[in-house]
Amino acid sequence: MIPQRVRDRSITPLSIDERDEIATAATAAERSNRPASLVVLAGLVFVIACAIVVVLATRQASARSEVDRLTGEIEQLRELVIELEVAKSDQPTLPESEPILARIETIATEVGIEEQLSLNNTGKTDIAPGIVVARGSYNLNHDDLGEVMEWLRRVTTEIEGVEATRTSFTPRRNDWKIEVTFERYEQAN
Repeated sequence: MIPQRVRDRSITPLSIDERDEIATAATAAERSNRPASLVVLAGLVFVIACAIVVVLATRQASARSEVDRLTGEIEQLRELVIELEVAKSDQPTLPESEPILARIETIATEVGIEEQLSLNNTGKTDIAPGIVVARGSYNLNHDDLGEVMEWLRRVTTEIEGVEATRTSFTPRRNDWKIEVTFERYEQAN
């Protein structure tokens, strides 16, 4: 607030009260010219902008690491596909489907099994594109287990890819009841 009487400043000095009034008025005018709310608002916007930058930087780093991880997995898959293609070209093909049942019966006769082999169950099961499992189950009654074991050994060694997957030996009064299942992986026709 300005003092009520106007003085000539060059002649008369101001009193202490008048100086305090002028200083108070100047301080109030200075505060009104410098609004604190704008400073607080600017500070708040700055803090929010910094927080957004930190969050975006964290997400970018996370995305970059995920891309690097996936790129590594893709490269590993590419190498596995190349290895698979090389293995396919080097691997011999599965035996063609051929009548192996007659060969199994011939081997039985050669080892001394004169009884008629009873073929119970035959069939093929698809296990993958172009690959089947051929299966044949035999029942027989025979008194010499040595001949039967030799028959099993020769069938699995002489006929390519044949395995005895199930065998059952049941003793009876004069002989043995034998059940055998042979399997072989073959190329589908």
